[in-house]
Amino acid sequence: MPLCSVRWRPASLCWAAHSFTVFIAAIIVSSFVSRAVRSIELRITKVTLDHSAEELLTDDDDQFIHLVARSPETAETVPALEHCDDILRKFHNLNPDECVFFFEVYRSDASDFSDTIVVQGRRVGRHRILYTTSPAVANSIAATLLHLKERTGHVPHAYFRWAEVSPVANIFRFIFLGEGDTAPLTQEILRRTVPNIEERPVVHVS
Repeated sequence: MPLCSVRWRPASLCWAAHSFTVFIAAIIVSSFVSRAVRSIELRITKVTLDHSAEELLTDDDDQFIHLVARSPETAETVPALEHCDDILRKFHNLNPDECVFFFEVYRSDASDFSDTIVVQGRRVGRHRILYTTSPAVANSIAATLLHLKERTGHVPHAYFRWAEVSPVANIFRFIFLGEGDTAPLTQEILRRTVPNIEERPVVHVS
């Protein structure tokens, strides 16, 4: 009996090692899938506009909001904003008198995630900037657009630029980090949240 026990033990150890490997792999794959799925769900459920943001929004007479996504890491000088404004109006045929709002999301640590964001506002020259802080950039933009739609009664428009990143790199970022190009992620969150295309905030990318 002891000899039989010794003879079968190596096979048992191999089976246990194989099972353990499969178990660990399943946990890792499940984690990646869960992270990717969460990134395209609307997880921010409340948006609050502070007094400065409310004041900026009153500048828009018709309340058809045009929100321009902008990285807070880029230069925030009057010439830089003028350049962005000129390109936006040229590419999207916006009237020179149309009121536009730049929107910036300062990325915080993922451990600080909250389902509520506070949007603030400031002026740089003649330009209006709305901003908030959150680890989920696309979620913040989508939630803000939906809040603006509810507030104004009009479908808002959001404007993005394609990221200068390889599509393959974006796929890996999405699978492993739950991140990717902000424009398609925002669009997918809105598509899942608002099935009716006529009621859904419009995403423009150039």
